[in-house]
Amino acid sequence: MTLKKRLEALERRQSPPHTTELTGSAAVVREIDKLIARHDGHIRELQQRPETYTEDFDLALYGGESIKDHEARVHSLERQYHEEHEAWLRTHRPDLAGRGVPEIDDHIAELDKEIALLELEIATESGANEGGGG
Repeated sequence: MTLKKRLEALERRQSPPHTTELTGSAAVVREIDKLIARHDGHIRELQQRPETYTEDFDLALYGGESIKDHEARVHSLERQYHEEHEAWLRTHRPDLAGRGVPEIDDHIAELDKEIALLELEIATESGANEGGGG
């Protein structure tokens, strides 16, 4: 199943048939998708017409909302969704509230260790290169 089909299924499950307003994660994903498309449009415009590019070239397409305001609105929606999700967890799954996903946290810890080792290796190599080049 493609990501688009999964999103459409999520929207059907979350939104009552009599309303067109999306809520929850489906709404957030749609807004993120719109912002990504807008950023892609800006990149294309900048590549095709760098000498005439202005950040507000697409204001009419987005109801007068600047791209910075668009980003701020999407970030606000994401924060609101995460807060609502945490509230839901506190009510329905207090054992998970305030915690990350253990598997993901473990993976992040492994990556942090690997990064620290790589940074140490880089520092050691650049120290050896500086001392031996004279």
